[in-house]
Amino acid sequence: LGLFIIGLPGESAGTIRRTIDFAGNLGLDFAKFNRAAPYPGSKFFDDVCGGTDSWESEKLSPWYEPGKGDDEVLYSPDGLPGRDLIRLQKLAFFRFYIRPGLILRHFFRGTISPTNMLRGGGVVVQNYLGDLLSGRRQAGSGV
Repeated sequence: LGLFIIGLPGESAGTIRRTIDFAGNLGLDFAKFNRAAPYPGSKFFDDVCGGTDSWESEKLSPWYEPGKGDDEVLYSPDGLPGRDLIRLQKLAFFRFYIRPGLILRHFFRGTISPTNMLRGGGVVVQNYLGDLLSGRRQAGSGV
C-alpha cells in the first residue's frame, strides 16, 4: 500500500508525473493519491496561510460540499492551477490501477473480486476519460 501526497509547495506537473511513475514502479498492490491540504495547526497551514484562521476556513469544515473545478482544491502550488492538480490526481489513479499486470495480479490472487475490479476500474476510467474529454471540448470551444 502506498500513500502519496501531490501538490505540495514547489511541486509542478512534472514532479507529480514523476511521483506517479515512481508509484507504478514500486510493485504496490494499492495506492492512494491525495491532494495536499493545509489544515489549521499544521506547519503547512502556517507556511501557506501565514497562520490566519480565516483563510478558506469554511472549506475545512466537515460539512463543506466541494464544487466543481478550482472550488474543490484547498491549495495548489504556484504555477499549477487547481484544475490541473485535479487532472493530475485522476491521471495518477488511472495510470496506477489501469495496468494489465496489476489487474491480472489481483485477479489471480483473488485480492479483489472481479465485480469490484469492474466497478472500481469503471470509476477510475470514467473519472479520467470524462475529465479528459471535457477538457478537450472546452479547449475546442475556446473556453
